[in-house]
Amino acid sequence: MASAIRLAGSHLRELRIHLCQKSSASAGVRAFIENDYVSLKKANPQFPILIRECSGIVPRVFARYSNNFIAFIIFYLLI
Repeated sequence: MASAIRLAGSHLRELRIHLCQKSSASAGVRAFIENDYVSLKKANPQFPILIRECSGIVPRVFARYSNNFIAFIIFYLLI
């Protein structure tokens, strides 16, 4: 799935992924990194995708655009 995503050519300039190494709230983000990160990076070798781990945080994805606008998504585990 991620191999079909091309990030170059859009106004998107950077993705930053923040997650906790151990919390259950970050399980989906960790699964994405384990299963899809490599194919996404191979499809977009020059595109910066930054992964930051920090204990006890809520997982987030930050997207920085060409006009320096930063949008972010907070992921919550819904049980």
